[in-house]
Amino acid sequence: MDLEKAMDEALGTGLRDGREKIKLDDLIRTYPDGVTIVGFEMGEGKKGAFPVFAMAEAQKYFSGGGDLKILADKWLAVSEGDITAINESLRKKPTKVKIWKVQTNSGNTYTKVARIRD
Repeated sequence: MDLEKAMDEALGTGLRDGREKIKLDDLIRTYPDGVTIVGFEMGEGKKGAFPVFAMAEAQKYFSGGGDLKILADKWLAVSEGDITAINESLRKKPTKVKIWKVQTNSGNTYTKVARIRD
């Protein structure tokens, strides 16, 4: 068993240390052209695990569902759950994304994400 990986899963990677949380609606309004993801970890809440992302544009972090959750699930699948490897990859090549919300047919709000390629 990888103790470092277990520590990251239990306690987080420290990604939120020294960063302020930004609500998704504020992020979308403040950064309409997108943000650059430079860090990732999974948080644990009352409703279960959720993705947390650090951004390059400010000392802030954000979390969310919808496409953000799908993105996190794909990263975790490709890396076999190795959050350290995901962060190493993001350090080498940060991911720029545009985030917005849409209304579903059932009236719910869904978070959409598109990758911005240079």
